[in-house]
Amino acid sequence: MTCQDCGCRLEVVKTMVLEATTQRLRECRCGSRFLTTEVVTRRLPVLPVTAGQPPGNSSPQSSLSGIDPSSPKTPDQTRARVEPPDPVLRTFPVAGKESPPWELTQSFHAKLTAAYPGVDHQAEYAKVDLWAESNPQKLKTPRGMKAFLMRWFEKAQNDAARRSPSKPALSAVPPWKQAERDEEARKRDERNREAAARERLQREQQDALKKAGFA
Repeated sequence: MTCQDCGCRLEVVKTMVLEATTQRLRECRCGSRFLTTEVVTRRLPVLPVTAGQPPGNSSPQSSLSGIDPSSPKTPDQTRARVEPPDPVLRTFPVAGKESPPWELTQSFHAKLTAAYPGVDHQAEYAKVDLWAESNPQKLKTPRGMKAFLMRWFEKAQNDAARRSPSKPALSAVPPWKQAERDEEARKRDERNREAAARERLQREQQDALKKAGFA
């Protein structure tokens, strides 16, 4: 590169390297100075091709991001998992003229069977239908049907246990609550025994004073 004033060859005095450009300050013998800028093209490094991957599919962007475009997608990535429907065994009427019947599913029926083993479930379902037909003003809401059936089957199992002691009964009181009640009854009996002992001792003392002539 030559000077525009005198035509002398310019010599590089200072070089400044920026992110994508390089600036060089040049000076000639006559004292003129020129600042030139050169654009530097930065190339990404080419990674080696792995086994099983065609050379044409490799790109710097996919290699750097860690995504292999040639890898097959799993079924969970291509489509959402579809759960099988819960079969409906029977329906029950509910409160509300426009409300659809409540559906008893196979899963909830299995839970009722496990929780109340001493009950004829099909017979009780028929009783629930008859009760609903006879008491339309007392029908439950769809949200309250599960709790209604649980109370119904609990009562049915307790009644069956009273008729047949071999069948297990469901206590309406939780075990921890029953333990508290038993402890309170034990303490109450102990207080009563202590009070009776004090009264008996007082009577004996009064009888002794009477015999001694002090009373």
